Amino acid sequence: ASIAREKAGIAKRGVPFVTGEMDPAVRQVLVAEAERRGAHPVIPVDSGAAPTRTLGLKGRHQHANAWVALGALNALAPRFGPVGNVWPESFGRAYLPGRFDVRGRWIFDVAHNPDGARVLADTLREYDPPHPRRALVGVLGDKDYLGMIDCLTPAVDGFVFTLPDSAPERRRWDLGRLERDLGGLAVAHDFEPQFERALQRVQDDAATVLVTGSFHTVGDALARLPGFAPVG
Repeated sequence: ASIAREKAGIAKRGVPFVTGEMDPAVRQVLVAEAERRGAHPVIPVDSGAAPTRTLGLKGRHQHANAWVALGALNALAPRFGPVGNVWPESFGRAYLPGRFDVRGRWIFDVAHNPDGARVLADTLREYDPPHPRRALVGVLGDKDYLGMIDCLTPAVDGFVFTLPDSAPERRRWDLGRLERDLGGLAVAHDFEPQFERALQRVQDDAATVLVTGSFHTVGDALARLPGFAPVG
């Protein structure tokens, strides 16, 4: 409850507050705190409702985001909204670089914590790209990288762990320590600190190449691959 109240601290007097929280107890706290702060209108939306059209963004979790976005659109001033109770056509063209960003056999995702990695793994299972799936992973050293790897392992066939060049020196993970910490990993894995070589190695025999672990890893890969614009 305290975390929910803290999150509702973004509520502003006279400004719409839209929430798609699905847990009834948490939603009740969010709504009560937003109302206490004078937000108006306070709009709880059913983010678990069935989709009304194909969404451009991939992953079941994006359906919830789309319902919240629709709630926000319907709360806008009349010259901008409302747009109704179904997803507008533009939602079918929605695109977010670096978030399950599929480009041919490549998938780029900036997941950088276990929660993000769990969603990524779920989306991989749902989208079901062809095997073998190889993952190029570069995570900052202050993140729970073991938790991330644990989430991703069932969804891929192999890893190449690397160091993205743009990662700040003081925050880079230690591949030697990672190798010791991992112990016996259930899938094939390799350690290549040179990013350029890692980017080449991960493509060997791969039908699908996943690039993930941080904004640095995704951005550095996109900057090096011909015809792929960097994120942002």
